[in-house]
Amino acid sequence: MKKIIIVEDDPRMLGSLALLFEKEYEVEKYSDGEEALGRLRENSFDLVIADLFLNGVTGLDLYNAARDKGGFLLIRGIRSGILR
Repeated sequence: MKKIIIVEDDPRMLGSLALLFEKEYEVEKYSDGEEALGRLRENSFDLVIADLFLNGVTGLDLYNAARDKGGFLLIRGIRSGILR
């Protein structure tokens, strides 16, 4: 079974993305970029889906560390709030 790692700090988005893929793929999910970075250094994945704007280790940091270990998709969530 193909493996996907999802890194997203928004719990609802993380859960939704996992639900989308877990019927067809083995999914590992992380809300912490540092923890995901350690996992990416240990293993290869068929696809990494990561939020661009994580606290600490960013999606771009993850991409730079794992770009040669499989496919990579950077996503950007839209934060709710008041526009000014």
